[in-house]
Amino acid sequence: MIAIDGQTALSPFRVDRINAALAAQVRDCRLRDTRHVYFVAADPGTADDPRLYETLQAAPGAPRPATLWIVPRLGTRSPWSSKATDILRGCGLPVQRVERGMAIELERPPATGSAGWQAMLQALHDPMTQSVVTSLAEAARLFDAGAPASLETVALGDDPHAALARPTGGSAWRWPTTRSPTWPTAIARSDAIPATPS
Repeated sequence: MIAIDGQTALSPFRVDRINAALAAQVRDCRLRDTRHVYFVAADPGTADDPRLYETLQAAPGAPRPATLWIVPRLGTRSPWSSKATDILRGCGLPVQRVERGMAIELERPPATGSAGWQAMLQALHDPMTQSVVTSLAEAARLFDAGAPASLETVALGDDPHAALARPTGGSAWRWPTTRSPTWPTAIARSDAIPATPS
């Protein structure tokens, strides 16, 4: 993974708003600076290509230290990544994927793992879509991906309600996307598909 510092991430107005939220949660802690950080899954030689920095508007060289980094939720791929990866490939760069996070520099942060730390994180990120890492090495987990599960077809038989009520062994059912008085005789199942009845 290649990590690259980018430009300032938040406007002064947004920094002031976050600092107001921090002041209500954690005494003395203050957001000092933010910047975009790009995480690129590519051959290490790509780090020498000036097109990478020009396209991302980033600075060559090792990223600067920070208190923590806010990244897309680990185990997911952000919508930004899909388009940005296409753009970099269109520029002729051999990248597998690029993600954008944000480096956070704080004054007087509370101790890691303390109640104050958890309160501070609430003001800094959205846990539904973002994860917090305290080192760039942890950010490499952005690109961890398991092998996709195979798609199975499961016979429902004459009593589909009973078939669906049986334990699935950890697998999730893919429900029909259209409502119909006639139940299907088979339904797709995959460990990678969440149970989302329509």
